[in-house]
Amino acid sequence: MTFESRFGRPVDCAAAQAYDAARLLIAAIRRAGLNRARIRDAVQDLSPWAGVAGAIEWNNVGQNRREVRMATVADGRVAPTSSLPPSMAE
Repeated sequence: MTFESRFGRPVDCAAAQAYDAARLLIAAIRRAGLNRARIRDAVQDLSPWAGVAGAIEWNNVGQNRREVRMATVADGRVAPTSSLPPSMAE
């Protein structure tokens, strides 16, 4: 079942990133068990993670290398700033 058929709307960036985060965390927990420090290490060890919103990759000091993208919530929907109407992008 696709996201759109289940929820009646196309996937947005927030849903895709939440999906990626949940899948990455679940994989890390399965690998490390219920130990916070080991989960954190497992998340980094799983890098690069091929997510639906793009690759998730950590550098050697544990920071995410993914490009930061700006978005806003308008009319109950998350919209990337680049796709906002000019009147809302100001």
